[in-house]
Amino acid sequence: MKTNQVHSILAAVAILTTAVCADIFVPRKLMASANPSLNLETMIPQEFGKWKYRPASGLVTPTEPGYVESKELAARIYGQEIGRTYVDNEGHGVMFLVAYGPVQDTD
Repeated sequence: MKTNQVHSILAAVAILTTAVCADIFVPRKLMASANPSLNLETMIPQEFGKWKYRPASGLVTPTEPGYVESKELAARIYGQEIGRTYVDNEGHGVMFLVAYGPVQDTD
């Protein structure tokens, strides 16, 4: 057998082995399901640095047509959402929004 044929056979075996291993090692259980204690309310800090959470300030949300549909989509995609406003000592505010969904391949 020629060297080129041996290399071709070895390459084919390597490709097939990789394909089989890829299928075998695909995760079947969602990692997010493995930790049901994930709670954004407790994970996101109430303050950091000079910024403190101000619960009285609401987040700005869109009001244009189609917003209801996008909210319904978000409810299907995300398991948790949290929005907060942080204020520094000078009164500057920053709005913060985190949305978490256990499935990352939503179509």
